Amino acid sequence: MVIRTKGFATSQGDPDYDDLAYVYCVDESGYCLSLARKPEGELVEVMVVDQINHKTREIAVELSRDELRVILSPAAAAHLDGVTEYTVPLAATEVELDELDAALSTIFEGGQRGRYDSRLDRLGNQA
Repeated sequence: MVIRTKGFATSQGDPDYDDLAYVYCVDESGYCLSLARKPEGELVEVMVVDQINHKTREIAVELSRDELRVILSPAAAAHLDGVTEYTVPLAATEVELDELDAALSTIFEGGQRGRYDSRLDRLGNQA
């Protein structure tokens, strides 16, 4: 599924939201995709549509300059709306890419929480 969004809301852990690290986007139709994790959480929470949630380790996320890809196992997707792959085309600034990368890094850091691959180098250029 392709989600055409005009931007993301991100956080590396906001004390106003129980230190929840998240990435959230919504398309023109109102379809949303969100990834989130609290510091003590062992699983990544995926939310789609509006409040359909599932916590899983069966997730892979890839970030490049041009797109964000989220891939779920069929079992994880079955707990949501059945979609196993989301592609979000990006037209982000360097600052927005850095914020997105930082939030995703926080969500996936430590433990076995799925896989996150950033294809951005430290200068924000595609690797």
